[in-house]
Amino acid sequence: MIAFVRKQSAAYILKWLLLIVVVSAFVLSVNPEQVYAVQAPSPEPDPEKTYAELASGHLSLPDKAFTAPEDPTVYLTFDDGPSQYTGKVLDILHKEGIPATFFVLGKQVENHPETVKRIVREGHSLGNHSYSHMYKHIYSSFEAFYKEVEQTDNAIFQAAGFRTRLLRAPGGTASNFDPFYFYFMEQAGYTVFDWDVDSQDSKRAHIPASTIISSVKKAPLKHEMSILFHDGAGHEETVKALPSIIAYFKQQGYRFASLSDQVKPAQFTVGRADRWDRKPISRKKFNQLLSQIKTNTVLTKPSVKKGEVISDSSPSIPLHLTVAKKTVELPAKDYAIRYGKVELPLQLYIENMGGKVTWDESKQTAHVRYGMINLYYDSRNYVIRTNYLGKKQAKYWLPGFRIVDGIMRVQMDQISRLIQSESGTLLTEGGYRSLWTGPPLLFLPYYIARV
Repeated sequence: MIAFVRKQSAAYILKWLLLIVVVSAFVLSVNPEQVYAVQAPSPEPDPEKTYAELASGHLSLPDKAFTAPEDPTVYLTFDDGPSQYTGKVLDILHKEGIPATFFVLGKQVENHPETVKRIVREGHSLGNHSYSHMYKHIYSSFEAFYKEVEQTDNAIFQAAGFRTRLLRAPGGTASNFDPFYFYFMEQAGYTVFDWDVDSQDSKRAHIPASTIISSVKKAPLKHEMSILFHDGAGHEETVKALPSIIAYFKQQGYRFASLSDQVKPAQFTVGRADRWDRKPISRKKFNQLLSQIKTNTVLTKPSVKKGEVISDSSPSIPLHLTVAKKTVELPAKDYAIRYGKVELPLQLYIENMGGKVTWDESKQTAHVRYGMINLYYDSRNYVIRTNYLGKKQAKYWLPGFRIVDGIMRVQMDQISRLIQSESGTLLTEGGYRSLWTGPPLLFLPYYIARV
């Protein structure tokens, strides 16, 4: 018996020694400044150098970290709506239990505000697609383009109660955007999305569903695929083609997701867009536009309409949440789909992941401890602060959290990124929704949190 206990003790000590060696090697090999470098504020670039670079036809934007999905993923995107066909597209997506992204026109948003609310309520993403879609106007000058972007931004805000940072240029950026367009939109806080696959549903009027299906199936398969469709007027055949296209990608083992500013955008090669014969932007004009954009961007405007949560979905069915292999059931009242994001109780999520949450009443701040990662949800100043290995790293303004009936709720995708975990797609299965989340394989902070 004594020999058995000694053997067990030796094994226990060996296990701890091995853990200490592995963790020490990890800590010494990691440069904490690199872990959250993309979220930390970047130094202000030299305006003279920036202007000279853009005027010469070149573009260098700051590096940004994106979240790559583990599984092959398809992003279904729909342009030019909403219209009378958008509801039919939403019916199909709801039946299949998959999310998508809708790049909407401002004038259509004003004509179909209830459809916009439904898009967001059912968990899809919204993107800005200009107001009029009139090429000759929006590509005559950046001022004209940005004016329409702002018009659509305001229309979305009035209809859905929030602002989107996603944008798609009408006709795509190729031959339409020049380096100045890209730079100014980045400064305005937008992520610009083109596409990988054109369904060809707008190649001509009333193109048959069979041609749309064939066009998509001919595209080479990639780990991430962004597919262009249209749900505007005259696109009834797109609706007919959609079920077959969804079935095709499911057979190929793909999952479906909506776009966000954490998804690496498909973008065409930056060109000069000479076909529009724009007047060159002078140094003085560059400064004026930059100043205007920085003081009135999607980042500086109110992101949520006060006193109104138009896009908040009050689910009528429970959520089966699987966290690190443990499944818990959340009643419909304990979670929400808000602004297209799943919203969960912070404490439930973190503690099931093996971490701890404490509340500092004097500072009105929730402190998340997850291995070597610390997060501070400051409800008084509405900001999240991150701390890695004892060193302050970044602040997130206008973050996705709120307090409901004394319980702090957080956006699932945001908290997952902050603690470097992974999550699956929200699925609707009969009388409940299901969602999976957990740490990557061999992710040390998780196992340290479990010690």
